[in-house]
Amino acid sequence: MYHHFPDGNEQVAASAIEQSGTDIVDALGLLFDTSGSVAEGIRRFCNYYIHELESSDFARGCPLATVALETSGTANKIQRQTGTAFEGIISLVAHTLKAQDLRLHAVESAE
Repeated sequence: MYHHFPDGNEQVAASAIEQSGTDIVDALGLLFDTSGSVAEGIRRFCNYYIHELESSDFARGCPLATVALETSGTANKIQRQTGTAFEGIISLVAHTLKAQDLRLHAVESAE
């Protein structure tokens, strides 16, 4: 496995964080597409993680949160990748809110 990750454990962890960030963005995008509103998509997303935490006696949760907390005082590849993952989530939410707002204004203008 280390053949694919020549920088060692730090690169393995950063790659796992990158994949987790992509998975979360994809899941949120699907929730936004099927929920009818950003608020409802976020509510469903949060309810999923509430269920994961409660059903696992608080052992399973957001794959980014623990890493973000544990690496907050560092400036390594893992911390940078965690920041990039959160930026992807923020970007998706902002883009979707803007698109939703534009649709609302279009409906209001048509009325």
